[in-house]
This record gives sequence, C-alpha cells and structure tokens, in this order.
Amino acid sequence: MVRRAAQVVYVTQSFLQKRYPNAGLTVSASNVEITKAPAAVLEARLSKITTQSAPYAIGMIGNYGNTLKGLHVALRALGRLRESGIGFRLYILGSGDPKRWARLINKHKLQDNIEFCGTLAGGQAVLDWLDSKDIYIQPSLHEGLPRAVIEAMSRGLPCLASDAGGTAELLPADCIHKAGDAKALYAKLRAIWHDKEWQTGQAKRNFTIAQGYTDEALKPIRHQFWQCFSQL
Repeated sequence: MVRRAAQVVYVTQSFLQKRYPNAGLTVSASNVEITKAPAAVLEARLSKITTQSAPYAIGMIGNYGNTLKGLHVALRALGRLRESGIGFRLYILGSGDPKRWARLINKHKLQDNIEFCGTLAGGQAVLDWLDSKDIYIQPSLHEGLPRAVIEAMSRGLPCLASDAGGTAELLPADCIHKAGDAKALYAKLRAIWHDKEWQTGQAKRNFTIAQGYTDEALKPIRHQFWQCFSQL
C-alpha cells in the first residue's frame, strides 16, 4: 500500500523509507512533537555537567511491565558498571510491577542503585524529571522513533541508546549499541563516564537536533504536504 501511494508522510528520516519505499511525493515529519526549550535549559545543563561529580543519576523512561524497553539489558550493563567501582543510580520512569525485576537486580547486586519512579502526568513534570538526570539511556529492543529520547535531547542530556527502529537517526554512532548487547552498553557508559568534554559536546548537539522536532519546525512541512495532497 505504501509503495502504491501517491504521497507518504514518514516519521523517520530514512529507516522507514528503506523498509517501506515509495516513488511518489514523500516527506519526513515526525509524529513526535515537543515544546521548544529556551536557551536557559542548555545553559543549566552545561553548568550541571561542569559541577557534577559521582554518583551520576541515569534516567530511563519506559513501561517496565515487559522487556521491550530493554530494562534487563540496562541492569546487566549496570551490574558490570557497579563491579568496576563506578557510583551511579538508575531512575526509571514508567508503569509496571517492579517486583518482576527483583531477581535480576539482586543477581547484579543493584539493590541500592535502582529506583522505580512510577508515572508522571507528562509535559513539564517529565521535563523537570529529565533535568535532574545526568545521562539518559534507552536500550530498547523495539522502537519507532522514541519520544523519550527526543525529550531527553531537548533538555541537553547526553544519551546512549540501542539501534532499534529509527533511534540511530537521532544520535551519533558512538552513542548507539546493538539492541540487546549489554556488554556494548556497559563499554559506552564506562568510556563516557568522566569525560566532561564529551558530555558537553553531546549536550550542545542533542539540544540543537531536538529543535527539529518542535511544532515550529514540523508544521510547515506538514502544511506543504497536505496542500499538495489537496490538489491531486
């Protein structure tokens, strides 16, 4: 159906285009739409990076009632990080039963390193939650174009994520690991942990890239697309 369509809107830059090609008029306009963050958000992030010392606060958003968001991958990676002597705490925002993860948490001796935060109403509450974190991870096994990663980027957060779905379009290659690969996620966390220069560079990059997912950026693209559609 996509191949035969006269016009197609893709929510990715290239991932879905390769999977579902179309020879007609196509545009890329994400269905993820965020509020444009003021410059003060980036300034606060850069200041936080400069002054922050361990233990770092790692953020992750996703339903922990199943394994799709890769929480088991995160726990295995963080178990290795704990063994290496690095101080951290993982904060998980989402719904689900934390008890299902007790065995894996105990196995990796992470009882003092994990906090399940439940859910928030969304909007500013989530943004404020992200502002209190130092690094964001999204080790998903399955994704489209993850809103949580874009929101984290909009707050200037350095991010590490899996290559699931279109996520690799959002972050540079050195921030991406193969889905399900806990060793690779650990290696990336270990590599960037005390690298303030890398964190500062990622904060600036992510904040800038996220501006392409605001209403201000996406509305003209959608408007032009539907204007052409109305003339078919």
